[in-house]
Amino acid sequence: MKQNKSDFVTYPTWGKYIVISRVIESMTVRDKRIIFQIMRTFPDLTHNSLLGEYGITAGEFSMWQILSEQRRPRKRKQDV
Repeated sequence: MKQNKSDFVTYPTWGKYIVISRVIESMTVRDKRIIFQIMRTFPDLTHNSLLGEYGITAGEFSMWQILSEQRRPRKRKQDV
């Protein structure tokens, strides 16, 4: 018997995180810098704090920013 993946109990949570990850990956650098500025400005901010304009929490943003961040290749020093 083949089960539909949307029948699983965890499907809504999985769907939510797929949407959040894609939204954060597609954010502009400006939006990400604004969020980082908000995080530096408010010392009482926790991982559960809602970033209302973006519809995500600080923890969700932090987690997906780290997971989706592209590593830049390291520049090698020229041998002289």
